Amino acid sequence: MTLEPVAVWELATAVRYTSSLDDRVFLSERLSDLGDKSREVKDHVIALNAQGYNSFHWVVCVPSLALLSSSQRSGADVETLAATSSPASRSSSRPPRPLRHRA
Repeated sequence: MTLEPVAVWELATAVRYTSSLDDRVFLSERLSDLGDKSREVKDHVIALNAQGYNSFHWVVCVPSLALLSSSQRSGADVETLAATSSPASRSSSRPPRPLRHRA
């Protein structure tokens, strides 16, 4: 299920201008408010998703920094740790693997 504030706003407009209901103005105002609230919820969910992705990315890409205790971190050089934990620095210490050709 997705939050579609535009669809709710379209419904509010349709109710207001094409409906023959007695309370169409009141109903369209409430639907418009619902569209605003759903947009706010959607924005917050997107922000939380981005924040979670950034946190997960940091833990995965820099595992040595994530696993160090706070006492070890205080004397450690962050730039050095990040450079030594990068995939490029790890792969340069090993010789390349030979390619196998499939028949």
